Amino acid sequence: MAAAAAFAASDDMLVLDCGGTVWEAQAFLRARPPRVAFVELALGDEDGAALLAEVAEALPATSVIAVGTGAVEAIRALRGGAIGFLEGASATPAEWLAAAREAHLGGAPLSRGVARFVVTALARERGAGAARPVLTPRERDVLAQLATGATYRRIGGQLGISEDTVRAHIRGIYRKLRVRTRDEAISRRAELEAAAPEVWREVAC
Repeated sequence: MAAAAAFAASDDMLVLDCGGTVWEAQAFLRARPPRVAFVELALGDEDGAALLAEVAEALPATSVIAVGTGAVEAIRALRGGAIGFLEGASATPAEWLAAAREAHLGGAPLSRGVARFVVTALARERGAGAARPVLTPRERDVLAQLATGATYRRIGGQLGISEDTVRAHIRGIYRKLRVRTRDEAISRRAELEAAAPEVWREVAC
């Protein structure tokens, strides 16, 4: 596969393992949790979506990018715990590498072919009266620090947690707020603070 060759040739990434079945993937993910994992939604007769949800729940420090086809699969994957989505059949080796790098830095990569549809659909859900997202106190602390422009390392130092833990919190924040970038998260925080200032009063920026 061209993508595998691209990762092998990269000087800033290390491929820990590849699994062709859910069982193989479960085994090596538990043994060596990666920073970023690509999960195919179509695994023959097996359920890649179930694996995705399991990894997202069990390995919060791992950024899970779903690999599939079309906007419908993308939305289901994002609802199921993925932080990004890649159309594997049409993605170039450069796009695979870019997705991994973006996820590692706390972003939420989406293939261009589905991005507009996905963002629009999730925005409509939010605007249609979806329940106000509930962030944990620690997630609110992280988001407040994020709003100051602090780096992940500085946020970790301020809160006494590791950079990996900061990334895990930010992925949770992005998923709950249904945003993809720092700026979108900060903007959404402002909306929530205006709607319920008492929730944010104790969070110092």
